[in-house]
Amino acid sequence: MRIDRHSHTRQCTRAVARVLICLSALLSPAVAGAQALTPPVFSAASIPEAKTKAAVDGRFVIIDGTAPWCDADGRMDTIIWRDPAIVAWINDHAVAVRVDVERQPDVAMTYNIRALPTVIILKDGKEFDRKTGYPEPLMMIDWLEGVENGRTFEQVVRDRAGPRADHDGNVDVQFRYQIARELLDAEAWDAASDEYRWLWDNMQFHEPEHVEARLVPMVRDLKSLFENHPPAADRFRHLRDTMGETLAAGRGSFQTLDRWLILNEALGDKASTLEWIDRIKVRPGNRATIRRVWTRIDRLLRQEKRFADYGLLIPSPVSEARQRLHIWKAVVASPARDEVPAEHRRQMEQQYRTNVINELAELHASLLLARREDEAVRVAEDLFAAMPGCEAPLGIGQKALGMGVASRRHLQWLDQCPEQWRTDDLRARIEKHLAPE
Repeated sequence: MRIDRHSHTRQCTRAVARVLICLSALLSPAVAGAQALTPPVFSAASIPEAKTKAAVDGRFVIIDGTAPWCDADGRMDTIIWRDPAIVAWINDHAVAVRVDVERQPDVAMTYNIRALPTVIILKDGKEFDRKTGYPEPLMMIDWLEGVENGRTFEQVVRDRAGPRADHDGNVDVQFRYQIARELLDAEAWDAASDEYRWLWDNMQFHEPEHVEARLVPMVRDLKSLFENHPPAADRFRHLRDTMGETLAAGRGSFQTLDRWLILNEALGDKASTLEWIDRIKVRPGNRATIRRVWTRIDRLLRQEKRFADYGLLIPSPVSEARQRLHIWKAVVASPARDEVPAEHRRQMEQQYRTNVINELAELHASLLLARREDEAVRVAEDLFAAMPGCEAPLGIGQKALGMGVASRRHLQWLDQCPEQWRTDDLRARIEKHLAPE
C-alpha cells in the first residue's frame, strides 16, 4: 500500500503559512535530533509479539503508524511519546510498537494506516479505537484514560466538549476550535459539522480580535470536512448561497462579502469568485473593496494564471515584494542556521532563494501585463539589490519572456552579467521576441 504524502493536508502535510516559521522548524537541532531516535516508550517487538506480551496481564497494544518524512510524526516523538504522564500510562497499561509505513507496507495495509500520524489501540488483540492526526498532550492523556474505561476517542472528545458557555456566559473560542478539530480527526462528521457551524456563526461575538487568525486554518479544516462528508458541504453551501443573494440585492456588508469568498474557497467554487472579480475589476470605485479582500483572491488569480488581473488588482506590489525580501533576509540571517550542516543549509537557502526569485519575477511580469511599468521596474530593482549577481536578472528575464512581456530593459539587465553566466541563449530569444515580424 502506498501512503499519499500530499493528500493528508490536515495531518502530516498541513501547509505552513509562513516560510520563516517552516524553515525555523527545519533548522531546529532539537527536533532534528529527536526525530532520528525512537522514543524509549516503544518496544522493539513485532505486533504479534506485542499481542502475546500484552495478553499475559491484560494490557493494551498501542500501534504508532509513522514515516521518516512526516513532520507531525517528529512532533509526536518530541512531545507526545516523551510526555511523562503518557509514558507512565503506557508503561502501566500497554505495550507500544511502531509501524514504519514505508518499510512495512504489508503491516500498514493490514491495519489500514492511510494517513499519518495514526495511533491504533488494540484490546484483547483486536482494534478498539484509533486516532489520526496530531493530538495535544492533555487530549492524548484523556483518550488513554478513556480507553481504560471503555470509551473511544470520539466519546472522550464529546465528554470534554461540555457546554459551549460557562455559568457566566463566557466562551473559550480556542477550546471550541480545538474540539472541532479533534472531532474532525475522529471522523465524527456530524458533530464536527455542528461545531464548525457554531464557530462560524458565533466566534466574532466572543473573540472578534482573533477571528481573522482562525479563519485561515478553518478553511483547510472545512475543505477536509466537505470532502469527507457531503451533508456538511450542503449545509455550508446553503449558507454561502444565502450570502450571495444578500450581496446581489445590495444589502450585504464587507463581512458578508469576505465570508462569501471564504466559503467559495472551502467549497472549491473557483468559478463564482472569478465571476465576481470579472464583474467588479473594471469599476475604479471598487478598488477599495479589492484591497480589503485581496488575501482571499490573490492566490486564486495566480493558480488560475490570471496574471493580467493579478497585476492589475494587486494593491501594493512594491511593498509586498519588499516584505517578501525582508522575510528572506531574516531567514538567511537566522542564528539557528548555524546549527545545520553546511551542505544541508546551502541547499535549503538556495531553494528558498530560487522560490523568492520566481515569485517576484512572476509579480514583475504580471505588473507589465497590467501596464504598471514603474512598479514592475521597482520590484525588479529591489530584487537585484537584495540578491546581487545574475540569478535574479536571469529569472526576471525568463519569466517576462515566458509571459510575453520581455523588453529592451530586460536585455539591459542581462548586459550587466559576466560572460560566464552564459546569457546568450536568453538574449537571443528575447531579441527574437522583440524583432518585428
